[in-house]
Amino acid sequence: MESEILKNIHPALRIAWDEMGDYGKPASEEDIQALLAVFPDTPLDYLDIARQLEIVSLNTVSDFQSSFQFFLLSPADILGWLEWYPHLQEQRPGAFFFANDGDTAFLVAEHGGQRGVFKVETSVPDWNYAKYLAPSIRELLCGGVGWAEENS
Repeated sequence: MESEILKNIHPALRIAWDEMGDYGKPASEEDIQALLAVFPDTPLDYLDIARQLEIVSLNTVSDFQSSFQFFLLSPADILGWLEWYPHLQEQRPGAFFFANDGDTAFLVAEHGGQRGVFKVETSVPDWNYAKYLAPSIRELLCGGVGWAEENS
């Protein structure tokens, strides 16, 4: 099944196939079910992507004014990262940690009266410095909301 999101990613983004190694395959249904057991409200945007590619590395094309990187975690990695960064989940129960970029976590959560994708430094043990990016993963990756307009 082809992901509608990956098929329509923002023109300034590219899938970095060379960085994905052997993970350029769909997530197993067993891993998806294990994820859904912990996160029954897993965003459909995430599932759309994971059913095509288990792990996705995205970054901006070379001629774009500034860079944006994004490493979508596999269902198994999401469950593993709960142990590494429990404070993100403790402060925002139900927050869905779905991607990272080095020391930055990307989560779908509700915070400060907004629901959507937030960028949070993993080294900071609270949400005080969380940055709201977009209303959904689709808007972030397809519409460029939260990053592309900063470069126009």
